[in-house]
Amino acid sequence: MPGKLDGLANTASALVTDFGKTATLTRVTKTSSAATGKSTVSTATETVIVTPPVPPSALGAALSRLGGTSAEVGQFTCAVAANDVAEPAIGDRLTIDGRTYQIIAVTPVYAGEVAALYEMELRA
Repeated sequence: MPGKLDGLANTASALVTDFGKTATLTRVTKTSSAATGKSTVSTATETVIVTPPVPPSALGAALSRLGGTSAEVGQFTCAVAANDVAEPAIGDRLTIDGRTYQIIAVTPVYAGEVAALYEMELRA
């Protein structure tokens, strides 16, 4: 069965690639030095293809997955194929069409034991 499940992940990747938008994923890494007490922030960017961002209400979601609270104005949902990128992290940024969003939640969507997509909640 793993072959079929891998096939679903490949199908998700193909659909996102065919119908998605080019975006820049900025990974944000924060480190602290015990010796100096100073924190530093470093970033690394990569180009990804994502589904177009939509407000959760457009998907019929009455509540955000984020703690069961109501979705806020300026909050959007989009996805990236898991085959194409390592799992994004909360605090990373996604720039789509010149607009930058902060990733506030990431939910892997599985096909069996294989992650097919990472659904991201974004805040403008």
